[in-house]
Amino acid sequence: MKKRLHLSLLLLAFALVRLHGQGTFPTPFDMSSGATFTLLSFSHCGMPSCDPPAHMAIGEEAIVAQGTFATPILGDASYGTAQGNWYAEGPNGISYESSNSETRACFLLNLITTNRQDIAVGWKVNDIDVYPNTAYIEMQYRIGTSGDFIDVTGDFYQQGTTPSGTTFSLTLPATANNAALVQVRWIYYEIGSGRTDRLAVDDIAVSSSPLPVELTRFDAYAQRNEVLLEWQTATESRNAQFVVERSGDGRTFSTLRTLAGAGDSRSPIDYATTDAAPLRGQSFYRLKQVDFDGTFEYSPVRAVFMGGANAIRLVPTLVADALTASMPEASLEDIRWTIFDLQGRALRTGIWPAETVELPLSLGDLPTGGYVFNAGGKAQRFIKN
Repeated sequence: MKKRLHLSLLLLAFALVRLHGQGTFPTPFDMSSGATFTLLSFSHCGMPSCDPPAHMAIGEEAIVAQGTFATPILGDASYGTAQGNWYAEGPNGISYESSNSETRACFLLNLITTNRQDIAVGWKVNDIDVYPNTAYIEMQYRIGTSGDFIDVTGDFYQQGTTPSGTTFSLTLPATANNAALVQVRWIYYEIGSGRTDRLAVDDIAVSSSPLPVELTRFDAYAQRNEVLLEWQTATESRNAQFVVERSGDGRTFSTLRTLAGAGDSRSPIDYATTDAAPLRGQSFYRLKQVDFDGTFEYSPVRAVFMGGANAIRLVPTLVADALTASMPEASLEDIRWTIFDLQGRALRTGIWPAETVELPLSLGDLPTGGYVFNAGGKAQRFIKN
């Protein structure tokens, strides 16, 4: 069961926070917390890969040739007169002007994506000062704080070729989901020997959605006079509860029992409960998974047959290649038998000969899953490994 909620956290303003000590990383934005703030850092990057950078936070003075940070950087204000300075551009933007024709500079955003997926980043690039040189801005990301940064398709801005004011919107690969730290950076570099250009990055927005509640297993089967229900989750996000529902016809369900969910979890969790007073004959069970905000989804339906004294018995009920069906006493007539999958589709049929108590069946070619064996209106469920 995949739970996908389309919630997003828009980070539309830069919070300017001083970090102590050169070489530290900016405090990460925790996307799972619901807070709406971001942090930037400046870095002077070695050519040609812009790695490793010497990170500087807004509010600290850079010791490299590119210039200095102002304290604080305010919206609609610019600081410094020398080439190689960062500037504020409106309440949500920042621009860079290089000190030479091959300068690399970056600013960095750290994201904690725990319990989040579909990490999408949007931004806009504007030309501020355009001269004969050609300046570029591209976005890159990496998981953690070491290793190479990676480009994603559609991240490249080239001054003079890409229109000023172009808006970018990219979804990071799935490796960025549910990560302790994802680093996103915008790189500025310039080619040419003339007067240096100045580009701005603006309107940065980051959105995501919760990780799903992932149901890896849900089984329901007869055990003596009860029905045992078992299921397992691989991950849970904002999972308030499971409602176990039962039906006699497979269409109208009623609540049997409610079990608390784990909220948020990244480890497998096993659940189990019983129906101590099951319906006679065929019954159907399903799970209703409910989030804290009331959003819910249903699991697949499982069928169980509870027979009486004349019920069919299957040995084993967890089948590898073969099973044996038996009745308490032989029928005087031939009986047609059918194997159904749990969606009610007939997969195999045959005749149970008269005056025969046991019927051996070879099931090695059946796919793994749950099935129902029905003979003469009497049924029992089994699972094929």
